[in-house]
Amino acid sequence: MKTLVLGLDCDPTIVHFLQACQVAGFAVDAVNVRELADHGEWDLSIPPSADDYIKIGEKRWILDDYAGVYARLIDLTWKQRDERIKQRWFALMTSLRAWLQASSRVVINPPFAGSHNSAKPLHEVALTALGFRVPPSLTTSDRASLVSFAAQGPVIVKALGGSRGNTREVDQDALAAFMPEQGPVHVQRLIEGTDVRVHVIGPDVIATHMESDAIDYRARGVRVRFRPWTLPRQLSAQLAEAMELMGLRLAGWDFKLDAGGLYWCLEANPQPGYHPYDKSAGGEISRAIMKFLETCDRLPASQEGRRCELPARDRA
Repeated sequence: MKTLVLGLDCDPTIVHFLQACQVAGFAVDAVNVRELADHGEWDLSIPPSADDYIKIGEKRWILDDYAGVYARLIDLTWKQRDERIKQRWFALMTSLRAWLQASSRVVINPPFAGSHNSAKPLHEVALTALGFRVPPSLTTSDRASLVSFAAQGPVIVKALGGSRGNTREVDQDALAAFMPEQGPVHVQRLIEGTDVRVHVIGPDVIATHMESDAIDYRARGVRVRFRPWTLPRQLSAQLAEAMELMGLRLAGWDFKLDAGGLYWCLEANPQPGYHPYDKSAGGEISRAIMKFLETCDRLPASQEGRRCELPARDRA
């Protein structure tokens, strides 16, 4: 059976994956979610039924025909100026997320898997609970607390939510000038070292080592050297266990490797834009995604992983 790909025609990761599928001869049907939201039709049931479909023009996709789905649901509701189109985007995103979560098909990724990534303080608590070494951090709008945290060592400021944002170093003077009415900020202890990005796809663990002179190697204009990397066996096993607990099939894990050889976990991205790493890896990540979708049968239960419990002291 074919795989269904749900995404935007302007998403470089989706475009890259579809090109890789074409080269490999891997059978997929692709749906441009933008077209579907703007002028398509959909009829989705919870629980899913054999008659569920999505339709654009004369093209109709019966969802029961697909054993697997690769979905990158980038929600553009907030960008719509036309109120009617905005409502259609909201309805479509809500419907697709609910359907994918309830489906027995293999979904990369179930929409709610790893959702704590959208709140970095919660995300870091969850990663710590999973046994990873996570740098100390602080989220507050209290100026004195921020300055005190920075006085204990170098710090970086990161995006508080799930939106993409460059990480940068800040000092005590910058934090002393912070205006509390700007809202809380998320600062984290700076870990000196090199970056390791790990893509985990089912049983496959594909690591890439990055060397650059920047705090954030992803920033525009930064020169980066990519090379393949081998993780310690214990860390690979830990990642596999964490993926199961979070219900993830594909994730991009970010680590800092310090001078002492310690791996510090910064983030687990449940919707990784993996294409730059795949290019450096000769397409290995795309092939692993295809293999996973091709070899996995439909799931017997829901898309939820085993519950990842936080330590009692961290629960409200």
